[in-house]
Amino acid sequence: MKRAYLCTLSMMLVIAFVVSLANPSFAEQKKIQAKKGNVICLEVDKEGKIIAKEEYTVCNGLLVFIGMDSKLYSLHGSKEKLQRIEKSPKRRMGYRTPLKVRGKVEGHQRALHLDISSLEPKESQKLEEKIIQGTIVCLIPYYDKGNVKPVVSRAPCNEHEPHAHIIYTGEGEVYALHGSEETIANIEKSSERRNVFLKGKILGNQKGWILFVD
Repeated sequence: MKRAYLCTLSMMLVIAFVVSLANPSFAEQKKIQAKKGNVICLEVDKEGKIIAKEEYTVCNGLLVFIGMDSKLYSLHGSKEKLQRIEKSPKRRMGYRTPLKVRGKVEGHQRALHLDISSLEPKESQKLEEKIIQGTIVCLIPYYDKGNVKPVVSRAPCNEHEPHAHIIYTGEGEVYALHGSEETIANIEKSSERRNVFLKGKILGNQKGWILFVD
């Protein structure tokens, strides 16, 4: 009797596991995470340099999320969602106000990506392939201060602590760099940072461009 019960229980667990794999919505829900942290704006100033702004009403560059888990995430979502984040209060009673964001985490330690559109119905999207010419910038972490320091390195940066990268163009467009660990490692090992050509697929909108490097 006991053996029959255990057999039945095992079969039920196997069936439940198979159903969960066959049901995309079930699998998708398990990937969604809640993150708490600060959103900063990376934009090109009048002198043509990248600056990281903690306070802003409009971001004319790229919004990135610095989590309380001491990790930096580029943000991807609809223009409306990113505008709501952009206009969210930055301070309350003189203190910075952490923001709670829910989405799907993708990427790896040197190129993390928070997809806040993962809670919306998915639409088929054909990614545009493009060649971007610009300057590659290291985002050196100051996570204890909830910010980053943009640095145009004059040498390979692969031996520094793990950090994210962006590329900005002469027209003031800013793209978060993503790709495989090998691809990002090759970028880090190069000392060429200015007037660089990178080929990849473009995702996002004016509030959050992402370049998936080939």
